[in-house]
Amino acid sequence: MQEPGAASISGPAGAFPLVSLVWLQRGALSGLFQNQDPGLLIAREGGRISLVTQKGKVFEAEKREISAKWPWYQFGQGMRLGVAGKTYWFAWTPGSATSRAWGMRARTEVVSTLAGREGLDVAHLATSKAWRSYLKS
Repeated sequence: MQEPGAASISGPAGAFPLVSLVWLQRGALSGLFQNQDPGLLIAREGGRISLVTQKGKVFEAEKREISAKWPWYQFGQGMRLGVAGKTYWFAWTPGSATSRAWGMRARTEVVSTLAGREGLDVAHLATSKAWRSYLKS
């Protein structure tokens, strides 16, 4: 059974690719109080997951090669992924310094730009709950 609010990952109108705007943090907890880099977290059909920012692709790996942890102090809105021996911290909500610098228009523009580079047509962005459900499966 699927969590409420989680995106479907099967069926003709399935959620693949699963795409979210996330905020890449430069450190663990301190990252919430610094400027963060926006990026798209993308899961494609077949199990490939990637993170892309305006600077380029940060990582791409198979789902089975990635470990996910959801720190309690980010209340379900932050995650850290272990990929090839490196840890990436990010959140679905921007930290205090970042939210002042990135208005809704700028966020929409970065999503459009990054999605276009990846060949994606993003109709809606997946929630953290959708990712939690996907990564558990």
